Amino acid sequence: MRRILGLAAGLLLALAAQAQSFPAKPVTLIVPWPAGGSTDIYFRKLGEVTARHLGQNLVIENKPGGSGMNGPATMAKTARPDGYTISQLTISAFRVPHMQKVDWDPLTDFTYIIGLAGYTFGVVVKADSPFKTFNDLLDYARANPGKLSYATPGTGTSLHLAMAPSA
Repeated sequence: MRRILGLAAGLLLALAAQAQSFPAKPVTLIVPWPAGGSTDIYFRKLGEVTARHLGQNLVIENKPGGSGMNGPATMAKTARPDGYTISQLTISAFRVPHMQKVDWDPLTDFTYIIGLAGYTFGVVVKADSPFKTFNDLLDYARANPGKLSYATPGTGTSLHLAMAPSA
C-alpha cells in the first residue's frame, strides 16, 4: 500500500510541477463510500501523503450511495474541470449506464488520472459452517433455493453480479 500511495503522491506532485501555481487551494477528494470504512480509511491516508507533497490539504468528502456512483455523479454535475475536485470511480461506472438512466457518461465526463485500488473477490462462511468448499455451498444452494442470503455493496456492483443467479 505504501508503494501505491507513493506512486499516487508522485503523480500528483508531477502534475503540480507542470503547473507551478497548482494547487493554489485545497483539493477535494470525493470518496463515494461511507466514512470509517476500509476504502474511506485508504483514501484518507492517501490524502495525508498527497497533502505533504502538494503543500495543500486534500479534503475528503464522503458521498456514499448508489453503489459507489453518487460521488462521481455529483462531481460530473457540479465540479469545475480545474483539477480541484477529484473522485474515486469504481468499475461499476461502466455498467451502470447500461442498467439505468444516468446523466453522466463514464467515457466523456471524466478524465482518468491514476488507478489506485482494486480488490479480490471472496466468499466466506463462519468457521463452524458445514460448508468447507465453494462447491459445498453451491450444492446446498441448488438443493435449497431461497435459503441462503448474501450481501453486496449494491445493485450492479461486481460483487452483486458475481453472486446473482444465472438465468
